[in-house]
Amino acid sequence: RPRSNAYSTAESTLLTVGEALTAYWLAVQASLVAALMPNIVVVGKGVPVASFKDLVDYVKARPGQINYGSSTPGTGGHLSMEMLKWMTGVDLVHIPYKGAGPALTALLAGEVPLMCTSPLPTLPHIKSGRLKAIATTAAKRSPGLPDTPTFAEAGLPGFQSVGYAGAVTQAKVAPAIVNKINAEMVKALKMPDVQERIKNLDAQRVELKKQGEQLDQLRANLALTPSPVTKTTGDGQPAAG
Repeated sequence: RPRSNAYSTAESTLLTVGEALTAYWLAVQASLVAALMPNIVVVGKGVPVASFKDLVDYVKARPGQINYGSSTPGTGGHLSMEMLKWMTGVDLVHIPYKGAGPALTALLAGEVPLMCTSPLPTLPHIKSGRLKAIATTAAKRSPGLPDTPTFAEAGLPGFQSVGYAGAVTQAKVAPAIVNKINAEMVKALKMPDVQERIKNLDAQRVELKKQGEQLDQLRANLALTPSPVTKTTGDGQPAAG
């Protein structure tokens, strides 16, 4: 089946970034990954959808007519939406803004109908009814939005896109130094006030592992994430537009 222009554009974006990320994670050592930073897809209150299926049907009925905003090109929100396009074949148009604040303001004003962004700044607007939460990009539900499904739960198995909060060093740094950084960060992350801060950011704490184990896990996650880099969707088949 011929691929759509939207599919090709999403594939090109994900290939470019995916190749850069692969090279990056092969060239560094991870001292520690402290938390996962998920994103969430939200729509304006005037958009007539209430679920992920509704959203896909709504966009597919209007190919090339629905825009989505992002804080800037190359951010997690932008790449999450491009992966969504690649996996579902929906034809969305990217509208980049100069920062998360302007992008959220545009969404609230109705300039764009949807975006993928951090849960934290959207929470007050979701609770007030000005925005509707569709799905979270993490493997687990957002602590601040326990009633919002993950994409896998919403009907897109294999979809996962999160940011990592932690520390990395160049690959040439001596292991003894990397392990020392790891040990000190582990101590800090076990402090109750630090754990509370992570919770307040609506981030997801990760199990504190040894330096090498975490880097291996990051590389494994990258290899398993559905994208043109791995050539498969969540069900192991190439995505089609």
